[in-house]
Amino acid sequence: MSRYYAIAFFLACIAPNVLAQVLVIDEDAVLLEVVAQQSRDLHTRDTLIVGDSTIVLCDTVWKHYPHPLCIPLMYVPEWMPPLNDTTFVNPYSIASIRRNARRYITHNHANLYVSVSDPNRLKSVEIGNTKVQRTIIKDSQLESLDAKHALRKVNTSWKKEANLSLQITQNYATENWQQGGVNTFSMLWNAKAFANYTKDNFSWQNNAEWRVGLSTMSGDTIHKLNTTDDVFHIYTKFGYQVHKKWYLTLSADFRTNLFPSFQQNSNRLNTTFLTPIRYTMGVGLDYKPIKDLSINISPATYKLVYANMTNPERVNVTDYGIEVSKNLLNEIGSSLRVEWKWKPLREIELESKFYFFTNYKQIETELELDVDFIINKYLSAKLLLHPRYDGTIENVKDKKEKLQFKELISIGFSHTFR
Repeated sequence: MSRYYAIAFFLACIAPNVLAQVLVIDEDAVLLEVVAQQSRDLHTRDTLIVGDSTIVLCDTVWKHYPHPLCIPLMYVPEWMPPLNDTTFVNPYSIASIRRNARRYITHNHANLYVSVSDPNRLKSVEIGNTKVQRTIIKDSQLESLDAKHALRKVNTSWKKEANLSLQITQNYATENWQQGGVNTFSMLWNAKAFANYTKDNFSWQNNAEWRVGLSTMSGDTIHKLNTTDDVFHIYTKFGYQVHKKWYLTLSADFRTNLFPSFQQNSNRLNTTFLTPIRYTMGVGLDYKPIKDLSINISPATYKLVYANMTNPERVNVTDYGIEVSKNLLNEIGSSLRVEWKWKPLREIELESKFYFFTNYKQIETELELDVDFIINKYLSAKLLLHPRYDGTIENVKDKKEKLQFKELISIGFSHTFR
């Protein structure tokens, strides 16, 4: 009997050590399994497969899935211990599991974060060796973040965006209105889009814009409605990074008109369909000192201007710098293009474009300043300033007439597609 007691005592002594070795738990494995189990009860569109497990990714305000194990797409900076730190009092509490989940993702899959919590940060957050880019969220309290769409943007080399806007102004007054008045109507349609590709040392920028403005003409006895703004513009630039902020570039710019624009009380045309066509192509260097600022210098630039001579008696080609009786202009020169996007506030977006070209005899330069004041998701106000100087115009004696200026203030529908 004493022998059995001795064996029982021996087992009692070694059992805790044996069980401790058998029950050694991989916290990260348990974490992934627990979160995977919870994810099966949540909406499948907000999940992401990582390895053999499923990680739950919820929206930034934890609004639709208030489960305590939900992991937000937004990175909130806070101190988290390393993976080998197991000093938590209760490693299986909800708080510890959630902390471990964020710790695991931060250390191993930081690219899954879509945005950072502080919208005022201008620099990217860097976690370990992975850089997490900041994504603008207009109103996180009102708009949910589609995780599937957001993660698709993070994991691709392409960045795409399109914006449509429509502003309409109308005024009507009867002839006997006490204060008088003129019936007016104006409309501005603007469609902009870009698709930019970045991978390793290569970058490819693509921009397109189509802007059309129509307005009734006070004092024009021939035309009740005329085109006041007409731009069809495509710009592309391919770059190869040779230094931290310097790129070798090949760029091309195409700009034309699609609708006729008449002179007041006349059938003569300022512009018409595909007249003029302005095309430039240049080779040079692109300097990007900060994000969203590009300074492109092209010492070798080819410029082409074309005019459709279907109605030569109604179009004055010298307005485009083309010689009389000709419809084509070819020039070699140098150009400078500066593009800058700035968002000083969440509701204000500023985009400026400066262009300069010289053929070493005359110069041509213009500045486009476009400011959007975002009211909500579907409404915005726009301020457009467009000064331009064209020294290539041949039929103008006064240099002041070569300086042109356009200004526009409007409010209306606007929506951005990402």
